[in-house]
Amino acid sequence: MALKTGRAGWITPRDNQVFEDLYLCRFLSTQQIAALRFPSFESARVRLYSLMRKGQLVNQIHRPNLVLWRLTREGFERQRTSLDREKEPIPDFFSGPKVDHYLEANDLYAELAPLLERTLGRHPVWEWRNEGRSFCRYELGGGRYAHQPDAEILLPDTLYFFERQSRRARYTPRTIRDKVAAYRTYTERVLRPEIPSKSSSPATSRGRGVRPWRPATSSAWTSSHRVSGA
Repeated sequence: MALKTGRAGWITPRDNQVFEDLYLCRFLSTQQIAALRFPSFESARVRLYSLMRKGQLVNQIHRPNLVLWRLTREGFERQRTSLDREKEPIPDFFSGPKVDHYLEANDLYAELAPLLERTLGRHPVWEWRNEGRSFCRYELGGGRYAHQPDAEILLPDTLYFFERQSRRARYTPRTIRDKVAAYRTYTERVLRPEIPSKSSSPATSRGRGVRPWRPATSSAWTSSHRVSGA
């Protein structure tokens, strides 16, 4: 069912899916949105510009042939309210040197989201946490540490940490081992003592259960660390 908007246009269920994608990822390129929700790049481009004219989206030319899209401030607030995340701050979009890094991590979302939706259903049955939402500071043994994967995917019974390598930034084997060791420490010393009971909502759990899950083989990701509770 399409919904009438205040700017002489209709908002469709697919538009609402795009809005949720943008909320979860902060921003996406035209190519990523096309892969997620549209039959072609051109149909995505035309609809996204239409939504921008309706006051729903904002774009930015990141470099030639690469346009990024985000929700307006009001659109972000609407999504935040609908997902009951009133206390979440509005992020700073499109700024800083890590835009390409975030964009590369969002390639993973664009590839995995359709698979997860077909298998499990839509959010919040599973949850994508971008780097900003995954970030967590903690103290352990008198030291201060930061948990900061490129992304997390929370399934009904398992939490995955993802680190994405690219041609632009590749980790050495030692760095990868150090990151995996840090995730193991974070899992065993921070997450497991706080794992809720099996009756808890997946949206509030940070990792529990017994059923393993593997994404399809893909060049969009190179390393993950699975967390499941006992």
